[in-house]
Amino acid sequence: MANTFVLPTSGAGAVPSPDAVVSGQTVASETIEKLTQLVNFTHAHLGCSPVVSQGFQDSVFSVIVKPSDPNCIWRIPVPSDAHQTLVILVKARLNNIGTGSIKFTENENGNTATISISSNVSTWYRATMSTGSQSNDYLEIDALASHTGSTGTIIDYISIHWLPLTSPLAAGQVDQNHYSNLKITPLGENRSGADYPLASARGKNLVQTLRALAKRPRPLFAWSGLQEVASARAPKTMLPDMFREFAPLIRAWGGSRDRDHRYKALVFAATHGNGDDRLVLWRNKSATIAAATVTPAWIELEAFEPFQRDQMSDQADTDMIRDGLLLPPTDDVAPASPVWSVQIWGP
Repeated sequence: MANTFVLPTSGAGAVPSPDAVVSGQTVASETIEKLTQLVNFTHAHLGCSPVVSQGFQDSVFSVIVKPSDPNCIWRIPVPSDAHQTLVILVKARLNNIGTGSIKFTENENGNTATISISSNVSTWYRATMSTGSQSNDYLEIDALASHTGSTGTIIDYISIHWLPLTSPLAAGQVDQNHYSNLKITPLGENRSGADYPLASARGKNLVQTLRALAKRPRPLFAWSGLQEVASARAPKTMLPDMFREFAPLIRAWGGSRDRDHRYKALVFAATHGNGDDRLVLWRNKSATIAAATVTPAWIELEAFEPFQRDQMSDQADTDMIRDGLLLPPTDDVAPASPVWSVQIWGP
């Protein structure tokens, strides 16, 4: 059995009977085969858009020597256990002379990818990283830039995405870290043609696969402060006055509350060590950070899709949600905690 798929952009080969949308119509002979290919394609590509896309203006991400600790850190969603290769794109340059690099490390298995920067003209560089299997629904990755000389390495942009799977897919069920009881089953296209029986087990696998794909998280926002860089203007943490600025508009999916879609915020935060507990607030969820927590630690908050939508013009064709961290009321609690890194995922 070949677990194959074709790209939907290559024609109508992977589009299953778009006109058969009401009950009582005859199932075309090729419909199941096309559905099989589309499900395989969706598993291979869903969640492989950029999970980190962060730019650094005015040369604020610049290093002169090799820092002792990473400059950035993110936690990104893992599409499935079959996705184990990251593609890393970096736009960077040398300030003048010398040699520079930026090293990326995933922190569960210790895999790394290093990009050497060789030009004083801003240039795009590409690297891949094999991540290995992850035990959590996230992969934690950090970046550390370095420079040999006295003029510095400057990072302009970082983009990271998962490498899509290729056809044919490997046989066997695939774990979904974000929902351990739901598994993806690549479907044999050679057993889905006309006149082939659709066994009950195959139908059950198809339904479970579609449920798992519907719950696969997509990154909605990813930001990391800059640590141990040469520029004094670099934003090391997200402070309360930045919360409104760092609240992007994201697309809301109709009916996702009915499908039990969940959103998650992952926040790397601490306190200033000034004797006050601090609060991280996101939607209707909150977490208190004890005053003694000077070293940042990860906090996870989870919520359903909110009913409230952002006001859009009459020409807008989709519902939008403005999402991000919230500033707690300052009359009864201490100002919000400084945040080193924050990511928001959604369905």
